[in-house]
Amino acid sequence: MALAPASFEPRISATKVASIVLNSAALYVLAYLITHLIVQLCEVGVAYRYVIPSILYPSKIDFRIQDPEWRRSTVVITYAVGQTLCLLLAAFFALRLRDATERRGLTKLFYAWLIIHACNQFFGAMVADNFMREGFWYSPRYLFITSNVPAVAAGFLSANICLVIGYKLGLPFLKTCDSITLVRLENRPLLVWATVFGPWLVGTLAINLCKFRAITFLEQSHLFSILLLLIPLAVAVRFEMYEETVQAPRRPRLERGLVLMTLVLLVGFRLILNKGIAFKPHGYINYPGAPVVQKLLQKSKR
Repeated sequence: MALAPASFEPRISATKVASIVLNSAALYVLAYLITHLIVQLCEVGVAYRYVIPSILYPSKIDFRIQDPEWRRSTVVITYAVGQTLCLLLAAFFALRLRDATERRGLTKLFYAWLIIHACNQFFGAMVADNFMREGFWYSPRYLFITSNVPAVAAGFLSANICLVIGYKLGLPFLKTCDSITLVRLENRPLLVWATVFGPWLVGTLAINLCKFRAITFLEQSHLFSILLLLIPLAVAVRFEMYEETVQAPRRPRLERGLVLMTLVLLVGFRLILNKGIAFKPHGYINYPGAPVVQKLLQKSKR
């Protein structure tokens, strides 16, 4: 491991700090797109399996059935499979991150952002969706139909779990930084802004600009619920006494290819889904909930 240099070493330049922010922001957006798309595709896939037509948009899924047509079990499964898969991915990349922190490069930082976003899609979404009364909140709400207390309790518990996970990620996240100068204790405030809050701010702005007039309040809440992970993470990074980096660390420089690829994927994501992609499962007309809707419509006409 390489020790941080003595305090008389020159501070890192503004250009290098900007490069670190942009590189990390690009990885932040990539990790977000992956986890967000996993959740969306799982919801569409489960709905298709239960013969529910849907339209996939950049920021939402429009299920083309009436509320009375939903089965209780279908609601629970549809809004839980994607988040559960993200939680499993978080555990997988946590194991990968443990070995990756011993090597230089941006791969370990990408793993860290994947863990953070995957945890946010499960725990953070439960918190945010409790306030919005949408999305992941439907699963515990329809699982325990007699009361909303279990869903609220799940949201409260998830908020506390986010704080714990964020704090525990402090040391692994600190090890993703290859800058010998930034890991010094006196430079930690700059490191926090360059690697935690700077990428969140730039990445969130990029996502909002790309989804301008298409982004929903529900997705916006997820972009802010991630702060339940990032704030304790920043505190842990700020006061962690560890001051070493990997041997022969890579000098901070802007990865133009990474940034360009991220922008292309972000714009492509918007263009492909801008008008929506319809999923029309065969046999929808025979969906068991359809007769119920017809009876309700007949009663309303009377």
